[in-house]
Amino acid sequence: MKTTQIARYAIRLNYGQVNEFAAGSKSSDRTTVRSAALLAALGIGLSSFSMKQMLTKQPKRKY
Repeated sequence: MKTTQIARYAIRLNYGQVNEFAAGSKSSDRTTVRSAALLAALGIGLSSFSMKQMLTKQPKRKY
């Protein structure tokens, strides 16, 4: 079975993640948690802003 360049790249990425997890890197875990929390807060804020914009916009009525 011949692997393509994309498949080899995917295997390499996956293997690197497994090795990092096995090593128990706490600093990268901390960074990941901070990044996830920041992105979640940003998403919630953007969603809330969009909802406020939709609720305050007057609907256009066609007669």
